Amino acid sequence: MFAHSNNAVRVLAVSLMFVCGFATPGAAQKVNQIKLTEKQVTGLLAAQDDFTPLAGKLAEANDKPDPDLVKKLDETAQKHGFKNFEEYRDVDNNIFLVLEGLDRETGVYVPPKERLELEMDEIKKDATIPDADKKAILDEVNEELSMAEAVEHPDNVTLVKKHLSNLSKLLPTPEDPALDRGSATGAEPAQ
Repeated sequence: MFAHSNNAVRVLAVSLMFVCGFATPGAAQKVNQIKLTEKQVTGLLAAQDDFTPLAGKLAEANDKPDPDLVKKLDETAQKHGFKNFEEYRDVDNNIFLVLEGLDRETGVYVPPKERLELEMDEIKKDATIPDADKKAILDEVNEELSMAEAVEHPDNVTLVKKHLSNLSKLLPTPEDPALDRGSATGAEPAQ
């Protein structure tokens, strides 16, 4: 159960980042960790409707958005209380970092390395996963383990928990048929 619910949270959080254009498949990015504020989290939640139409354009730009799109992203971020789109991204990435270790059902936070080690143990014990698939899954989880970052600001966990129900509304549900084991291992979500 632990691995399933945390895999779902991880996939959901990654899905949000892809929808907003903040992640590149297979790219490891160090998070610029900041101490989140109430205003930043509520601003991010309020901004979703405005950023959704821009997400596709940003994804199409492949890390090279034109100046008009950059201007629109910054204006949209400023409209919701951010200095610019970069600050908005930092807030989103910090929320994602917490969501990676937060069980949506129990509200329990488990640090990334500990969570991934527990997940690896569960995968190893799961006799229903074919050996070839198990090896591939373990390789990917092990790669994640090598890149896992600890949350530097513990208050961020408390703040994300406070807004978890609203943040969860932005993400697909664990019952979403697009969420399969392949998605949980870093495959790009369908767009």
